[in-house]
This record gives sequence, C-alpha cells and structure tokens, in this order.
Amino acid sequence: MNNDENETIIRKFFTYLYDNTDNQKELSDFIKDNYNVLTSHLPLMYSVETSNMFWSINLMTYFYSDNSKDDFKQKMILLKNNYQELYYTLLICCTISHSSNAEDMINYLDTKKVELFKKYEKLENEQSSLSENIDAQKKIIESQKEIINKQKDSLNKTTTKIDNIYSEFVAILGIFTAITFAIFGGMNLLTDLFKNIGSTPVSLGQTLILAAIFGLIMWGIIELLFYWISKIKGITDSTKDKDKKWFNWLAIGVLAIILILGILLFTKAIK
Repeated sequence: MNNDENETIIRKFFTYLYDNTDNQKELSDFIKDNYNVLTSHLPLMYSVETSNMFWSINLMTYFYSDNSKDDFKQKMILLKNNYQELYYTLLICCTISHSSNAEDMINYLDTKKVELFKKYEKLENEQSSLSENIDAQKKIIESQKEIINKQKDSLNKTTTKIDNIYSEFVAILGIFTAITFAIFGGMNLLTDLFKNIGSTPVSLGQTLILAAIFGLIMWGIIELLFYWISKIKGITDSTKDKDKKWFNWLAIGVLAIILILGILLFTKAIK
C-alpha cells in the first residue's frame, strides 16, 4: 500500500471523527479495518491533521481546554477506551503541531519507534532461539538418560550372569572333583580285585562279578553327576542325544556280558 492510499485512509478517519452525526459504530468499524495504517504512519497522520485547521483546532480544544462538542468528545472517549495507541498518536500530533521543530520532532519520534520495534523483534528472535536451544538440550538430556538406563540394565544383567557363572563354576568344579575321586577310588578297588584273582575259575568269576557291579555303580554315579551338570547349565535336553544313548546301551551291554561271564565262571558253568 503506497502513501497516497494511506493518506486517503487517514483523511477518511478524520472525516468520520469530525462528522456531526452519531456514527460511532461506523467509526469503530473503520478503525478496526485500518488500525495498522492509522497507528504506523505518524508523520503522515501529523501532515493530514495539520493540513486542516478545523481538525487541529478541535483536537487542541479537546486536549487542552476540554471544551469540545459532546459528539466529538464521545468519539474521543471511544478512542481512549478502545484504541489507546491511536488516541495517543492524535495526542502526539496535537502536542507537537505548535512546536518550532514539529517536523523534525515527529520524524525523530517515528525513527525511535522503528528502532524500538526492531529491538523488540530482535529480542523476540533471541527468545525463540533460546527456547529452541533449551528444547534441544532437553531432548539430548532425555536421550542420555535413556542411554544411562540401558547401560544400567546391561550392567545388572552382566552382574547377574557373572554371579550365575560363579555359582555354576563352583558346582561343576565340585561335581568333577567327585567324579575324579570316584574314578581314582574305583581304579584302586579294581587294582585290589585283580591282585587277588586266584587261579581257579570260581575266583575269576567272583572278580568279574564284583567288577561288573562296581562298573554299574560307577556308571550310575557318573551319569547322575553329568545329569546334575546339565541341570545347572540348563541343557537337560542333551541327555536325549542319540549318540549318548548308544554309548549308554553299549556300556550296559559290556558290563552285562562281564557280569554274565562272571556268574557262569563262579557257578562252574564254564570250566
């Protein structure tokens, strides 16, 4: 919008303001539609106001003598109550219209108004930027909290695993120690048995029977210990391994053959 259009709007405003009829509603509607123009062009407002002596005198009368006509006074009260920025714009125009440097003064005031507006706009931008930075920092803090919580969970899981490994290690070590003692004890017992083998088939049969019984007991103990290990490690399904089943049946078969052979020799069924 150019200056000519702005000047036309301002002149219409003064026409509404100084109309002798009761046109407060029309005046109010016109101000609402053109409020930005009426409050943003102080030099032009001053120029239009001083171009008409009648308008200047009426404003001076209202502001300085309080002796205006009732209809004009009511309109000014309307401006003061509802459009204060426009009201004080008219007051400034009226005040400086009789000063020696009126034009310089109004230009100075307008310049200051622009500067203040720019400073206000700059402060708003800085505040917006600061708010964005605060939001960004909050997001970073939240993400760091999530990472810390995940690290805590991972640490707790690791600690639990270490505790479990320690207890499993102790249990497995104890079981293998028992297996070692059982094997070495069994070997000593077998050594004693074979040392006492006589020259008769009955003595050999007795030794084979004891060896088979001892082998079955050792097999059962070892099988039980390995079962406990698998329970500790949580892999009980390993006891269903096909190769292990075949090995178990083979071991039982060999021990059964030794037992049968020993019984036959002991009963003199075989001479």
